[in-house]
Amino acid sequence: PPKKKQKVLKKRPLKMAASTSPLEDAISKHLEGLRAGKVDIATKSIGSAPPLKHSKYTMDANSTMGEFIDLLKKKLNRDSIHVYVNDAFEPRVEETLADLRAAFGISNRLSLSYSLDHAFN
Repeated sequence: PPKKKQKVLKKRPLKMAASTSPLEDAISKHLEGLRAGKVDIATKSIGSAPPLKHSKYTMDANSTMGEFIDLLKKKLNRDSIHVYVNDAFEPRVEETLADLRAAFGISNRLSLSYSLDHAFN
């Protein structure tokens, strides 16, 4: 018997539904506004961590804590360090500096301390 031709289905690209609501758009725009500009950062060493030559920095507000930690590790020539907000807690590396400043800043400045070992339990 003759072979039947198989029907070839063409793959269609997936279309993402534009499901953003006006509220989601407003929240997104508000967060963009909060994360615009620069963040002033004051640093201090804890314990045996060497002091930095400059203790004040200004970074893009959209920068993450991980990016700032990488900067400190480079300046201190270390593979790992612990960074604390207001001597209280270690933020997650994906937190933006703008969000941390908005929540924990003092006088519109983010206060960060750093240590070579865990400084607080």
